[in-house]
Amino acid sequence: MPTFSCSAILFDLDGVLVDSTRAVDREWRAWARQKGVDGDAIMAIAHGVRTIEVIRRVAPQLDAEKEAKKIESHEAHDKEGVVVMPGAIELVHSIPKQCWGVVTSGSRLLASARLRFCGLPVPKVLVTADDVAKSVVAGTSSSRYTSANYWPDPKSGIGYQVQVEIPEHRMNSLEEVKNLPIARRSGGQIDLRDVAGVSDGAALGEYDRYNMQRMLTLSANIYGEDLGRAAARVQQAINDTGKPPDRVNVTVRGQVQPMAEMFGGLRLGLVMAVGVILVRVTEMLPYLGGWVKFAVLLWGMGAISLAIYRHFTPARTATVPVSPAMPPSSLPPNTTIGSPQPA
Repeated sequence: MPTFSCSAILFDLDGVLVDSTRAVDREWRAWARQKGVDGDAIMAIAHGVRTIEVIRRVAPQLDAEKEAKKIESHEAHDKEGVVVMPGAIELVHSIPKQCWGVVTSGSRLLASARLRFCGLPVPKVLVTADDVAKSVVAGTSSSRYTSANYWPDPKSGIGYQVQVEIPEHRMNSLEEVKNLPIARRSGGQIDLRDVAGVSDGAALGEYDRYNMQRMLTLSANIYGEDLGRAAARVQQAINDTGKPPDRVNVTVRGQVQPMAEMFGGLRLGLVMAVGVILVRVTEMLPYLGGWVKFAVLLWGMGAISLAIYRHFTPARTATVPVSPAMPPSSLPPNTTIGSPQPA
């Protein structure tokens, strides 16, 4: 019989201590029929994935958070088809209580309910996907996103937000992320590296909306370069990217648009002034032939007309594809990508 030495053991729940395959399949397929979703498509990705993530992938039009709570609440009270794995009860009772725990992609409510259904004790260390998400968000950004905490000043009555943040200069490597604490009990600490794999990747950090249109904003501060040259470089970069996917547009915002309108007005005024001057000059030089005067007059009027046309003709919106780090298929329709904006 193989043996190994360790200070503690972390068990997965489904398939290790508990078998809930039939219950999971039944619950998901029943939900799929109610919502008009392909049950086979759900079951192909459901195992080991958080309920809310499955819903977001197969039915993005639904309120994933609301639907996930309904499904998990129903599952937590459904005992049919949930059985203990052979030998699981004897195994966990042979290990000291402080030396074992459960790590699961399910919710705490669902995990606790299934352990009790099967006659297994709920361990002191129970780590869920929500615990991992909260620790990672708090560790890499701020605790205000996971646990809103306000302190009211008893003198002024003003509420102040209290949050915990790890200094950015300390979270400067994958190793620091892997060492984020997920759970801490009297028996020790569970780090992110103990329950999850951590690797580099690229993802959309935030979706914004402008006039109800979903967009991804790319912004930057301009330093050491005038706005005109920076705007020209931005436009050149847009032009160099090639043909975009369908329904993906780019709009330049910030101070670039007002600057372009200002220079457009100046150009219009300058061309019109030159045209008027030429017309007046031809009138003041009587020795010029009639055809020469007519040609100059025609040129001046043409210049003025062209300037007016160019000024009042709407500029076409430039379009760009998504950068290679973000595949076009990952963006929703009608996504607007913004360009750098000067400070």
